[in-house]
Amino acid sequence: MCGYQGLEYKLNQDLKTYSVSGIGECSDADIIIPRDYNSLPVTEIGNQAFRGTNIASVKIHDGISAIKILAFAYCNNLKRVEMQNGIKEI
Repeated sequence: MCGYQGLEYKLNQDLKTYSVSGIGECSDADIIIPRDYNSLPVTEIGNQAFRGTNIASVKIHDGISAIKILAFAYCNNLKRVEMQNGIKEI
């Protein structure tokens, strides 16, 4: 898995962390949520971030504390999700 380039990010309200907000220009089926973006930590997967995409797998690191509503809705090809401990909000 090497699919993290091209993902879309949104700076969170605290101005110190990011959320993954969408698939962006990433065309990989196997996605890795990176630990940081622009030298700041990535802490959330946003609302509907991957909704309806063709991703097949996703690896979520332990710094992600929230997966927002419908983040992976209608991802019909999604077969594998690898998560670390630490998710507090789904």
